[in-house]
Amino acid sequence: MQAGKKGPLLMGRGTCSLLLFLCMFLAVACARHTRPPEDGFTAIIRRTGGFAGISEEMSIRGDGRGVYTDNRLKTRVTFKVPERDLDLFRRQIESVPPGKTGDPIPDCFIYRITVKDRHGMHHITLYSPSRKRTEHPSVSKLIELLNEWFLIPVQERTNLKQ
Repeated sequence: MQAGKKGPLLMGRGTCSLLLFLCMFLAVACARHTRPPEDGFTAIIRRTGGFAGISEEMSIRGDGRGVYTDNRLKTRVTFKVPERDLDLFRRQIESVPPGKTGDPIPDCFIYRITVKDRHGMHHITLYSPSRKRTEHPSVSKLIELLNEWFLIPVQERTNLKQ
């Protein structure tokens, strides 16, 4: 070795152990604060119509987190859909054919559903009540579930005021 030049930097066992401990600590700390990966599922449900002319919208993510917006009242509420209801919704939405189901009548509710999942994006329009009762069997169950979901944010809003 030439004069004035130092050799490679060597660490002692204590320093190496300390660095290893810090790396493991950071890895565990970061893992606790990351969310599990989602499968990309998102549903946007718009409900309009009725004799009062409602205009509501909710978006639901794959982990059950939801955002409800009442367009007339300019209110927005976050909520959580129970996992069993989310699984039921996914099964029912897959069984309903895309496109329009039913025939609208005056003052009916119109449900416009956009779903993005691992199969891509598809759109469904439902009318309740419908002029023709020839819709797919799971449509009425789906509408019933959606009506329950539209009540969740109303209950959340009511609980916030109390």
